[in-house]
Amino acid sequence: RDAVVACVGAVRHVADDPAFLALRHQFRERLRDDPDVVAERAPDLTDQLRDRLVVLERTLAELEQHRTNLLTELAQLTDHARRLLDRAERASEMPASLEGWGGRRYLRIGHRLPETVPERMAVLGPFVDRLVSLAELPSGLELVQRSLRELSGTAGFDVRVLKPDAVLRSDPVPITEMGKFSRGQQLTAAILLYCTLVQLRARTRGHTQAAVQDSGPLLLDNPIGTCSSVALLNLQRAIAARMGVQLLYATGVDDLEALSTLPNTIRLRNAHLDRRTGRMHVTHEMGSVEAIRLLTTEER
Repeated sequence: RDAVVACVGAVRHVADDPAFLALRHQFRERLRDDPDVVAERAPDLTDQLRDRLVVLERTLAELEQHRTNLLTELAQLTDHARRLLDRAERASEMPASLEGWGGRRYLRIGHRLPETVPERMAVLGPFVDRLVSLAELPSGLELVQRSLRELSGTAGFDVRVLKPDAVLRSDPVPITEMGKFSRGQQLTAAILLYCTLVQLRARTRGHTQAAVQDSGPLLLDNPIGTCSSVALLNLQRAIAARMGVQLLYATGVDDLEALSTLPNTIRLRNAHLDRRTGRMHVTHEMGSVEAIRLLTTEER
């Protein structure tokens, strides 16, 4: 009798463990019954719990396999993202003819990430476990971004850019310094980053270096009002031309010195009223375009 009571007490002690308080399972309640009842039902409860154990072990094995699959996929995605960052740096290479910056990369992204898939999985495992325990489900892009930050550790990413100026210096500055740039320098930096992203997108989609020379136009809203520096305007145009981007400057600022850097200008006016709709229309100042120049490229 004492032995039965001791065994039932040990079972009840497990059932009353604070870790299982949130469970409302019938097995837990049965294990907390009167000692005589538990002893009488012990054979049936043992068989049922053994069957349940088989199911739980199979479920846990499946969950572990899902976790491994997730970590493997996440390790591959973060490696793809790392290579994308490296390609972005290579895509920012400046024209060789650009004095001070010739052949240098405008964008620098320093990082030290684990090289092999098992190393990345070892770091990402605890990170994924934390997400599961917190019941967090980030979007795909956010998950990759957070995983990259996790892989970078306390060192993080060291992102630097070249500072646009009248005199081009080859020493890159931390990207956080962009907040201290002049407005003209900030605009120039934004244009250079845009050109870099266009190059990166074209190369990621499988275009050859030759095909990237036509990356389309970029329409700028009143850039002369932000940046009237002739040196910076020339820098914008030189790098955009090198990266196949045609810059279109739309401005109402009549800065003749700044405008003189642009090879083609069309004067427009916003004075035509459509009497039927009441809307204003922008028209050419001379009434019509008298001549155009077409540039053709050989098929690649």
